[in-house]
Amino acid sequence: MDTSMDDRVWLAALRATGTAELPHDIATTEARLAAASGAGRQLVPVDLPRGPGWAMTWQDDVAPELESAGSPGTPSANPVIVLAACLRACWTDSAAPLYPGGETTIEHVTQVVSALGVVQARRAVNRLLWWGYLTEDSGRGSVRLGPRVALWSEADIAYLRAEYDLLPRDRTE
Repeated sequence: MDTSMDDRVWLAALRATGTAELPHDIATTEARLAAASGAGRQLVPVDLPRGPGWAMTWQDDVAPELESAGSPGTPSANPVIVLAACLRACWTDSAAPLYPGGETTIEHVTQVVSALGVVQARRAVNRLLWWGYLTEDSGRGSVRLGPRVALWSEADIAYLRAEYDLLPRDRTE
């Protein structure tokens, strides 16, 4: 089978699943990096529960605008508020690196956002899990920041650091 076709199939699978484990050999790694670059994408290293991996994002000079065809669109308020609460709960020191951060319980996040009027917080958590912004340890009922957070730019993270005190948190903290 044509190697370039294998790489295109692998990129499509990565786009569908959000993350992939690192290949075991340098030739495959180089081929996949080149395939991603040829598609206007870049591969970013992320920590996966099973070890190191990759997530895919747009190259800076080809990233789509939010309103363009094929863009992710604008999320509704509930997932944004829930993500903000998860950021604050998992990122307890704004001077520390954002990703991978710590973990928090879904129950804690639900309590924080319910005080802000968010209903169906678990539905928002499920969406964030599906989109890759959170990962879940279902055996413990906890979540942590997902690999999509690792793709955020330094400018975005600097903005979050500057606005850290505005992120929703338990008022008893």
